[in-house]
Amino acid sequence: MTSMLIWLVTVLSAIIIKAQHIDWFKRTSYHKQNRQKLENGWEECPDWNILSIKQKVSFEGVEQIQLPQHDITIHNITALCITLKVPLNWDNHNPNGLETVDYFIARAFSGFYVNNINNNGALWMLQGGPGGSGEGLYPYVIPTMNFMENKFDIYVPDQRGTGYSNYLSEEDFNDTEYIKHFTAYSHAMDLGYAIDLFQNEFVGIYNHDNDIVYGVSYGTYYLNQYLILFPDQVNAAIFDGVVDPQKKRWSTWDRDANEVGLLFFQRCQNDVFCKEKFDELNTTILDATKHIIGQIEGNAAASKCVQQSSDSSSSGFKELLYRKLESMNERVEIPWMIYRLYQCDGRDVEWAEGM
Repeated sequence: MTSMLIWLVTVLSAIIIKAQHIDWFKRTSYHKQNRQKLENGWEECPDWNILSIKQKVSFEGVEQIQLPQHDITIHNITALCITLKVPLNWDNHNPNGLETVDYFIARAFSGFYVNNINNNGALWMLQGGPGGSGEGLYPYVIPTMNFMENKFDIYVPDQRGTGYSNYLSEEDFNDTEYIKHFTAYSHAMDLGYAIDLFQNEFVGIYNHDNDIVYGVSYGTYYLNQYLILFPDQVNAAIFDGVVDPQKKRWSTWDRDANEVGLLFFQRCQNDVFCKEKFDELNTTILDATKHIIGQIEGNAAASKCVQQSSDSSSSGFKELLYRKLESMNERVEIPWMIYRLYQCDGRDVEWAEGM
């Protein structure tokens, strides 16, 4: 009871302090500039062309998206970017000593139209790291837009210290007073302020009836911080990471990731189709995986598929499983990869050669 009370007081205090910081910053000239930028400060995204050609052919289903005939490169018609100003130190309320940093946000339009007000809501995608810029998520924007039936605007910010949000140089790390403000707390405050700005000032364009925030890897950690500070700002949050966002110890990374992997295998067992496929082989996905690792380690006669695969060590095979598990697009490949390595008929041997 005491611990619950302490937790409640801590959360309530964080919410109150957050509100004070946001309200104070709204009274500064920087907030006025940010409001004006929403009207006329949008620009072409410097790196959006990286997405255009590559991802059009890289993801299954992308070709089904109806693109404007005059814009086959998916460039500035479908995405624009904005750079806001946010406080370097959210706890500093001294207007004479207020330092700011850039907060860069890319916006992909639902329906591929800049002023499409018929969107169903907004999805914010938070990159991992710490130290990953939003550009790393650009390849996932169009598949995600396709999955959401092209009805949501998608926002991808650069967390401060990355990309175009005051990228940290080697010299910056020598300035301890400066670098101490590049934290999960600051990332959460920047995000909360930006969403508040869009909800209240991007009238007629931003649909906040269905706000969703999606975080991957470290993005889940500062998403957790964000929800403590802004518990009722958005409608839903999605945590996509192989490590509990409450845990920060690198020493337990393998154990924590393994727990998620076992949960993923259990989902296969709970799925009718996935379970039936492994039932055909009189095994489960977990037992099949253990058997394959045993073959690699020499504890059992290796099948031709295991002999042909490029991952000849058990550590390499486990690393391959982990990398696929942490990828939103590749984790679905794990069950059929295990199935084929375990089954190993003639066609599987040919497939394993190119694995």
